[in-house]
Amino acid sequence: MARSLHGLPVEKLRTRPFIDLRALRRLKIGYDEQTVMFERNRAFQDSIPDEELAQSDVVIGVDTASWLLAERASVLGRPFILDRTTGHPLAFEHLLSDLHRRFPQWIENCQRRLPQLSSAEEIEHQLARWIAVGSSFTRRTLVERGVPTEKIVITALGIDPNLFRSVPRPNASRPMRFVFVGSFSAAKGVPLLLEAWRSLGKVDAELWLIVRPARAMQD
Repeated sequence: MARSLHGLPVEKLRTRPFIDLRALRRLKIGYDEQTVMFERNRAFQDSIPDEELAQSDVVIGVDTASWLLAERASVLGRPFILDRTTGHPLAFEHLLSDLHRRFPQWIENCQRRLPQLSSAEEIEHQLARWIAVGSSFTRRTLVERGVPTEKIVITALGIDPNLFRSVPRPNASRPMRFVFVGSFSAAKGVPLLLEAWRSLGKVDAELWLIVRPARAMQD
């Protein structure tokens, strides 16, 4: 599969389709999703030659997908920057018992994190020179669990207003519409969303759920 990134020469792009295909095949025959994705991420990191890392000014990784890169960058004397896309995993673990109690029908969607995933992320936190996060909430969850504050930089998520602008509603007579897009799971807050929506009673509004089943890749 060919890809392109604006301003980046094609010869500098690398794809590893067979690693993804192997992961998808294993998911479809019933392997544990967390284990499959952990091994997939390991394979991606192993596929990057040392000479390419050595020629880099900086190595950038994403949480749960770059612990080996962090270790290799450290050995090669290259700074490692971690893009932390969510809060600290232990922050979510703390909420699991409450989710199980309040929403027992969602228990199967609340899998506890594998120990090797937590260990991998701890390596990333320790070796990162800087950790980029999207919110003060994410920073707080990291600091509460021992990550040095001076390592963390907030890069707030946003949009380019030149590309995305608000427009008048095409049909002002229809009810206000709220749209959720994401996995149909407790981790994404769906049971809380539905509970809040029911508490509103009859309102002149619609709730649309555009969802991917939590284990759709295996079906």
